Amino acid sequence: MIRTLMFFFRWNAFWTLALLLLAVSPAQAEKSCTEMWCQEGLTVYLEALVWPPGRYEFMIEADNEVIFCEGRMPFPSCDGNTSCDRAGVLIGEHGCALEKDLHAFGTIMMEQVPQKIAVHIKQDKGWFSSDSVNVNPQCGYPNGEECDPRPCCSASVSMPVEWKFRKEVAQ
Repeated sequence: MIRTLMFFFRWNAFWTLALLLLAVSPAQAEKSCTEMWCQEGLTVYLEALVWPPGRYEFMIEADNEVIFCEGRMPFPSCDGNTSCDRAGVLIGEHGCALEKDLHAFGTIMMEQVPQKIAVHIKQDKGWFSSDSVNVNPQCGYPNGEECDPRPCCSASVSMPVEWKFRKEVAQ
């Protein structure tokens, strides 16, 4: 009798589990999506050994768009010393709390990721630098393709700042 009851319970448990698995198939299971996203945009690391004192103008060509930014070196304060004529573009200021000769424009950050970027930097005492690079964005779906409406893309590039001097500009 005990054997018959154990067989009945095992058999019943097996069919109950099988019916539950059929009722909730993987195709019908609801996908759980999060609000997680990635840090989108482009970061250009400006590699300069020194930033001579003076006023600076940055002309940034991102695909077919031209953006102008300006700032001065050394930084007068740590309260944001650069400005750009387009929202979503920032010049990263590094070392504002350190000695003045350690102040630097370390990065250019953009919300959009262009395919190509050129950066032209002019300093009011005659120093200038210019370079361009192709951008290779990395795109992905942080929550999976079934959850995200579009890919999240970011990129970073390093750009050497090699100073040249124009005598006719210097005063």
